[in-house]
Amino acid sequence: MRSWSRKALLWQAVGTLCYLAGLLVFVAVVIGVFLAPPENSLANLNAGHTPVLVASTAFIVIGRLISYKYGLQNGLSGAVREYQGRPEKTKLEELGYVIPPENEGSDRGLERKLSLEGDDLTVACTECGAKNDPDYRFCADCSAELPD
Repeated sequence: MRSWSRKALLWQAVGTLCYLAGLLVFVAVVIGVFLAPPENSLANLNAGHTPVLVASTAFIVIGRLISYKYGLQNGLSGAVREYQGRPEKTKLEELGYVIPPENEGSDRGLERKLSLEGDDLTVACTECGAKNDPDYRFCADCSAELPD
């Protein structure tokens, strides 16, 4: 595991622990107040409970902020997504093109077919025959890989 992912996972664990500790203390105090005799209501809340509730709320907020900063804004899926290193979409994928798989085991090599029309140099696609800019890596029409 890379050092940056270890650090991120460690901070996520710290944030989760702060959040859970704050939540546990908050719920324990609130349940204790409601279950205390004689009235079973908020009338049992005294001045000693207020700092504990404020501190537990602070722990909840701090834990949530730490978790949000390090990728847990969508639950644990944020940590998994970051760890797997999901690649970003290429420009062609953003435009809706499907990049074909590599032709492994194919004996056919990609032959570069350059043509000059006026002042424009173009490369012909080996799949569909469309003319493309020589700087393109994939065909603008069918998204097949262009020859080098």
